[in-house]
Amino acid sequence: MTGTVTSLERDSRWLFAQWDAAMKVTGVSALSVIDDNQERG
Repeated sequence: MTGTVTSLERDSRWLFAQWDAAMKVTGVSALSVIDDNQERG
């Protein structure tokens, strides 16, 4: 690990931030969605 952020990692973080923001707008927490998916298996 050099500490640098690859463009792919930066893009994925940006996409997650966009998705998380959209979830918050709809009143659904990203973490709760992930928890639901894990519980359903």
